Amino acid sequence: MNKLLSNLLIAIIATILYLVINELIGVWGGIADSIGFENYYKYYLLIQGALQTLAVLIFIYFIRKRTFKNLVKETDRKWYIIALALGISFVYLQTPLK
Repeated sequence: MNKLLSNLLIAIIATILYLVINELIGVWGGIADSIGFENYYKYYLLIQGALQTLAVLIFIYFIRKRTFKNLVKETDRKWYIIALALGISFVYLQTPLK
């Protein structure tokens, strides 16, 4: 098997594994509801976000051969300014986009 095909296979398997883990994180809502976790609706977004962030960090940690080195590459400052302007403008453009 050549290197390109093996890299493609690894990428597909990693993507499927990541999606399965993300869906399993989503299942916790049904479990919390069935065991009677009363503050489920108050803390759902916090717990869901924390678990997904943790899953992404663990996934990156293992894919990057157990290191976070060079996770974010250096970028020109103009791209940060453009991203900030687009992020702020999106909040105001949501209503007309609906």
